[in-house]
Amino acid sequence: MTTPSQDNPQSPDTDSTASKSRPLGWIIIAVIAVIIAAGIFADGRVTPERNFAPVALEDGSYDATVWGPSKPVESAEDIAYLARRMDTDPFAIGDVDAPVVIVEYSDFECPFCAEFVNAVEPSVISDYVTAGKVRLEWNDFPVNGETAMAAARAGRAAAEQGYFNEFKHALYAASKDVSGHPNNSIDDFVAFAEEAKIPDLDKFRADAESDKYDEYINNSRQFAVSLGMTGTPTILVGNQPVPGNITPEEMAKTIDEQLEKIEAGDITPTEPGTTDGNDYDELVIAPQQDNKQAN
Repeated sequence: MTTPSQDNPQSPDTDSTASKSRPLGWIIIAVIAVIIAAGIFADGRVTPERNFAPVALEDGSYDATVWGPSKPVESAEDIAYLARRMDTDPFAIGDVDAPVVIVEYSDFECPFCAEFVNAVEPSVISDYVTAGKVRLEWNDFPVNGETAMAAARAGRAAAEQGYFNEFKHALYAASKDVSGHPNNSIDDFVAFAEEAKIPDLDKFRADAESDKYDEYINNSRQFAVSLGMTGTPTILVGNQPVPGNITPEEMAKTIDEQLEKIEAGDITPTEPGTTDGNDYDELVIAPQQDNKQAN
């Protein structure tokens, strides 16, 4: 598992005032404690088909500012709100009303995240997403320094043109034979964007090199920290946290168990919505250094 970089001044710190400001955070920490794990997987990948593309905004662009949950998460019972279920969410793939949503907090520089995407996601997409049973939702949690932040910006630049998932799979496929962190550059990101068939590469480069997404990336990261997340990938299947080194077989078993509980009426899936972290001022947590200055 990848944990926050010692060299990144913006890396999460679970002892920060930001984290302590949420009195029920310890409940969430207890619920997701099992997630803090990582593993090594076999090779493999899949490129999502375009019929899973998000709904464009009125001007034809896509909302690359999306971050956080559909509603505030204030107790263990609220953990299902981590799923947004927005049809305009460019970081998601699958039906908004799929019974199960897999929520992932991830980092493009994280080798374990690459292993999850390359080895586990293909069967999830082919067996469950295409059948309308599962939806996948990505969340930025860059913990590996400035290169991770740069990659998150590039991901959002791809999302703004509606090609986030294609870009994600191109990037992670290139990482599968890399030992350690890939340390991708802007030229690498542009190459991945070209492979993903992003239509306007000049706009992509300009957006990826700008700071226009920093507020939303930082909000996503600080929100993750406030819930007790300390490493990547952090994964939730429905209301069930799973370890980052989950195998394809274990993932299928977990999904099937969630579907059975829904069928039996033991779990009620959340409804499709239109809200994310941008709609709740209380979810915006100042970075650690700002909190220290305030004390």
